[in-house]
Amino acid sequence: MMASSSTVDVDGVSFWWLRSAADVDAAVNDLQHCSYVSIDVEGDCLGHKGRAATIQLCGQRNGSLSCFIVDLPCLPSNNSLPDSLRWLLESPATPIKVCHGFDGDQINLIEQYGVDFSCSHLFDTQEALNHLQKGGGQYDHVKKGLLDILEAFSDTFTPELGSEMRKMKDKLRFVDFFRRPLAAGVERYVCLDVLHIGGAYQKMRALLETQYGSAPDNSAQEQSAHSHSAIVASVIKGSRYRGPYGKGDCYVPPTAKQKERKMREGWGCPMLVVMRRDHSTHAQV
Repeated sequence: MMASSSTVDVDGVSFWWLRSAADVDAAVNDLQHCSYVSIDVEGDCLGHKGRAATIQLCGQRNGSLSCFIVDLPCLPSNNSLPDSLRWLLESPATPIKVCHGFDGDQINLIEQYGVDFSCSHLFDTQEALNHLQKGGGQYDHVKKGLLDILEAFSDTFTPELGSEMRKMKDKLRFVDFFRRPLAAGVERYVCLDVLHIGGAYQKMRALLETQYGSAPDNSAQEQSAHSHSAIVASVIKGSRYRGPYGKGDCYVPPTAKQKERKMREGWGCPMLVVMRRDHSTHAQV
């Protein structure tokens, strides 16, 4: 399928590694026809002054999955993304992007690659849970962690997977996501998030539209080739990072306290300094 790609099998689903612009273009050509695209990023200390190593993408189309891992250091330029991938991330004309706790990932992609999320249709499951819990009810007990949300809303996420991922998550705190090849356990972990969060999105969207109604959103700002209800449009708007690292309409000037922190923080993440000094400290799973 992809000229320069290898694959990893995750519970019967093939994830294709994308290591060239041509492979990324072919993958985006497939993903643009999906009903949604799950997205996650791995790297060193993601957020302000972090470094992204991979972008995981998984789309569903007519009941079948198309799943990919973009190997960012292998792309022609470390400072730019293929136009097709940038379009997938930024454009409201592309399928809704399903994510979880995506603020830090957005900040990293903004700083490292200049991605502008100000018009992107993101569906952050944390933001969706906020809306579900506003009215009170059976989901008030659900915590906002990814595994908690998958356990509550994804029909494909089993208790065994939850136990496996919780153990893996503790071990992965010090993993070097730039090392190739990734250890089998690490490679599996980075795929599991996007493999199962799509199911959570489908259930959460249905619950939101039952709770709030499915009337279409009529605001000009949120209209796109993919129509959404008013409540989903509200989740989309709330899923975009807004702050001093944002671009376009998502830029918010830093407060005096944020300016002081920026002057003090140096690297921005102490662990990143340790990781760059000594890669031998990274555990492999």
